[in-house]
Amino acid sequence: MGSHRPGMREHVFLTYTNLRFGLGLLALAFPLVLLFGGMASGHPVQGSFCCYYHTPMRNIFVGVLFAIGSFLYLYKWFSGQENIALNVTGLAAILIALVPMDAQGDEPQARSTAHKIHNALSVLFLFSIAYVCIFRASDTLDLVRSSARYRFYSLTYKFLGVCMIVAPVAAFFLARRFQGHLTPQKQWIIFAV
Repeated sequence: MGSHRPGMREHVFLTYTNLRFGLGLLALAFPLVLLFGGMASGHPVQGSFCCYYHTPMRNIFVGVLFAIGSFLYLYKWFSGQENIALNVTGLAAILIALVPMDAQGDEPQARSTAHKIHNALSVLFLFSIAYVCIFRASDTLDLVRSSARYRFYSLTYKFLGVCMIVAPVAAFFLARRFQGHLTPQKQWIIFAV
């Protein structure tokens, strides 16, 4: 009886915490891996994450989206609304990987139906995540006992949710306005946004 064996509640909590940490780590590493992996394979910075589908980073792009999408779909969240939103987000992530955008350089007027579907799925993915961050974070945060930690997490979730809306909208307008005029070496501007 000398070894400590965690109870079910502790085990579930650790699994939940590790899963959330892993999702966050994947989200943070994703752009860096695409960026540096693309550069290492001789490709300049692309205009968006999705453009990396048409580079040697395709397998990484598809694999990470499948991983994130699967985690979001399979994991059961605290409220019904949050669970539905994250199921939609997870399915959207997987479909984004399966329905690629057109390669860069194609004229906007000649965009394929798949490209338009890809863009719609990308918007759905980002706005669903934003909804969860802004409106559903309190479903989980109500379990945080420290009021200082609650405020910190609440503000962080709301900030990230707003970023999930503002950044893609800004990138869309920048791309519409300047993408045709940006050299491949300056694509990082839109990628960074």
